[in-house]
Formats: sequence, C-alpha cells, structure tokens
Amino acid sequence: MKVINDDDEDGAKHLIAALHNLSDVKKFPEYLCDCKGVEVLRETQSYYPEGEILAFIDGIFESAELPTDAMTSLQVSAACCGLTTALLLLKRGINIEEVDLQGNTALDIALKSKNGEIAQLLIASGAEFDQSTFEHESSIETMHKKEMLRYIKKGKNIRIRSIDTMHKVLYKSQPKLCKDVCTLVTSCVPGIDLLLVLQ
Repeated sequence: MKVINDDDEDGAKHLIAALHNLSDVKKFPEYLCDCKGVEVLRETQSYYPEGEILAFIDGIFESAELPTDAMTSLQVSAACCGLTTALLLLKRGINIEEVDLQGNTALDIALKSKNGEIAQLLIASGAEFDQSTFEHESSIETMHKKEMLRYIKKGKNIRIRSIDTMHKVLYKSQPKLCKDVCTLVTSCVPGIDLLLVLQ
C-alpha cells in the first residue's frame, strides 16, 4: 500500500471509500495489517485532517473494530489479529516499541486485549516489559493478569534462551568472529580504547 497524498484528493477519496466498503469483511484487519495499511491510513489522515476522507478513515476503524488509538499495524494485530500477522510484521522490521495515541505499545495492547500468544511473541522478540506497571494496571482484571503472566513468563524464557544461544554461537563456536568484530570496533570507533581504559 502506498501513502495517499494531496496530489489527487478525488482519487484518494474513492480509494478510501472502497476500503471503507471492505472493512466489514471478517479478515479485513489481517489484510490491512499485512500490507502495513494502518500506517498508510494514518499518514493519509495527516494529509486530509478534515472532510470526507477523514470520515471514511474513522469509519474503517469503527467498522473493522480496530483500536481507534492504534498508529501501527503491529498495534492493531496485537488487538485483533492472529499470531501469524504479528509474526510477519516483526519479520519485516516494524518498530516494536512504537506507541499509540494513549502511549500504549503493541505489548500493552496485547495484554489488555487478552491476546496472550501475541504478548508472548512480542516479549520473546525483545519488547520491553515492566512487571510493576502491569501489576498496577487497573484496567486489567486480576484473573486476566494471572492468565497473561503465564504467557509473559514463556516469552521471557524464550528470549533468555535465544540470547544464550546467540552467545554460545558467537563466543564458543566462532571465537575468530568475535575477535574480528572487537578488532573492527577498536579500529574504527575513535576513542573506544580510552573508554575501555577509563572503565
């Protein structure tokens, strides 16, 4: 999907209207997220902050039951898509820590939406998780928190195993690679040797 800018307002209106007509299809959120469509809609919205196009975009979010504060496809997938969609977005390098209009990350949204598998995937992929903030979150029921804690624990364990595996690969099986990387850093980064001495 390509950003619709103000060069062709009439064309933009027709395209957004067509998307609006499709937004009640069951798999629409997955299709929209798969092509990073949420980002495109939000950027289009910035070109047309009022009028029919804005109304159509708001209607898309309402009709497809997408979180109205979401700014990224990953945030939408955390709320209302399957694990496959979130995984594809992560593989494409989407920013895992970007926040929505309320300051929530995709992980926050997944936890609040009781989407444990996606929460687990996000934590395993490196999403930052603050245990105390989660425990004090008033919008999440106690029973729901207990259920989500299982997914959080699994995600943390996967992340730890991944890091350990990478360390083993680098340090044990590839000592020359580690030496080469260290040499490259000390040779190319000015003042790195001084930092190491001062440490």
